[in-house]
Amino acid sequence: MRWILALSTLLICSGAHAAGLTDIAARVKPAVMQLSITNSSGEVVGNGTGFFISEDGLLVTNFHVIETAHGVIAQGPDEAVVEMLGVLAQDEEKDLAILQAKGAGHRILQLGDSVDLAEGTQVVVLGSPRGLLGSFSEGIVSAVRENGLPEKYRADSRQRGRLIQITAPIAPGSSGSPVLTLDGEVIGVAQSLVVGGGNLNFAVPVEAVKELAGTIALDAKPRPFQPFPWHNLVGSMIFFAVFATVLVVVQRVGRKGSPSETRSVN
Repeated sequence: MRWILALSTLLICSGAHAAGLTDIAARVKPAVMQLSITNSSGEVVGNGTGFFISEDGLLVTNFHVIETAHGVIAQGPDEAVVEMLGVLAQDEEKDLAILQAKGAGHRILQLGDSVDLAEGTQVVVLGSPRGLLGSFSEGIVSAVRENGLPEKYRADSRQRGRLIQITAPIAPGSSGSPVLTLDGEVIGVAQSLVVGGGNLNFAVPVEAVKELAGTIALDAKPRPFQPFPWHNLVGSMIFFAVFATVLVVVQRVGRKGSPSETRSVN
């Protein structure tokens, strides 16, 4: 009898949990956009995710998503296209950008708090992994990395600051996705993963979003999308020269065993 009662309780809890996730997905989907990145010819060369934080069109994503963009096409869950006007603010080190969309009355997500975030907290992620618009996944906060990733896992300096480690699955195209609690509040922005790490995924804390949004003046005008200065010809030559040098070093070290690779997920 006790076994039957315990099983019944488990089934009820599981049903309530599933209903809760269904409710969250329905509530947050309208505020999350798939971002297609275009080059100077208008061709789509990459994709990521973004989400609205204001009804008048402030949209959050990762800086690396729009870093080389000549244009951005935003698409909602109903596949309707939202015109993006440009960039209002960016923080390269924290890997965040706030874009301006045309129009008003956009559905928005509420920004929560990650300061006292505990390991084991259940989270969900809604984004566009591999370009699959409106994909929903769940997991937990597995760690809060106050000093970012250990050196061997860092792809660049953007992973030195505080990061939230999660088990909710993400993939290329998930960059810029909101990481939410079961209350539907944003606690982070999906940023990167360890390749082959088995759900070693990372998000930028929501406090960095609030800080960046606070720098935008009321009369701020978005700047047009354009690749950042280091993507010009000279910058490219320097990049490839450095890359070639690093590649030689990595190949030499790699013979004794290479560390896991961390990559952004746009």
